[in-house]
Order: sequence, then C-alpha cells, then structure tokens
Amino acid sequence: KYENLKREFGHFDAADFVHDLERRLARLKGPLNELAAVFVDEAQDLLPCELRLLRRVCHNPQGFIFAGDTAQTILKEVDFRFETIRALFYTDFLSAASSARSGSSAVPETQHLRVNMRCTQEVLDLASVMVDLLLHYFPD
Repeated sequence: KYENLKREFGHFDAADFVHDLERRLARLKGPLNELAAVFVDEAQDLLPCELRLLRRVCHNPQGFIFAGDTAQTILKEVDFRFETIRALFYTDFLSAASSARSGSSAVPETQHLRVNMRCTQEVLDLASVMVDLLLHYFPD
C-alpha cells in the first residue's frame, strides 16, 4: 500500500533516492572518483541501501567510521543497532575483499562512547531551569 501511495502521488523516499543513484552509477562509463575515507554521523538513521552506496565510492575497508546514538533515531520504524551496520559491512564489503585476498578479514571494531559531549552539565542545568519556569507559569 505504501509503494502504491508513493506512486499515486508522485512521492519518493530515501530508499528510492538511493536506488536511483545506484542505477545512475551503474550506467556511468569509466571509473568513479573514489573517496579515501567516509565518516557517517547519525549512523542510526542509515539505511542498508545507503551503506551499499557508500561502499561504491570508497573501496577502503579501513576508511569507514560510523558514529551514532542507539537511543536516538528520526525514523520510527528503524530498530537501529550498530551490530546491523557491522554485519552488513562485513557481509557486503569485507568478506568479498578478504576472499579475493587471503581468505580472512578483520571484523569492524565497535567502540561505545561513555561521555556525552553534546549535552554538558551546564546545558542540562539550563534546560532544568527552563522546564521549572514553564511549569511555574504554565501549570496546565
């Protein structure tokens, strides 16, 4: 039903956009300008098709860094886990590269950051004061 509604109204979503880019890249003649590295922030909103697209423009297995917050996503339907990216990355990228080389490959490392650098204590204190003021002046 979703796909039918998109077609009916002439709409598209992120996956449609990425698939269109992949089709256009496949029709290009000659090599792509390759990126040495890719850094993805807000990786919790990354679709698997977007990961495949990034792989097409960066062939360096060590050239990828993904950062994101598992407790924050803009897409309600996405049940994000870094293990999903890790598995897709290994399956779609490293396993193919390693079988062509030596038969073994390094599994991407996952590091969990424990310090929230975006929301310092000062920001939390200010937000708390703002909430207190709102509750005081607008109790309902």
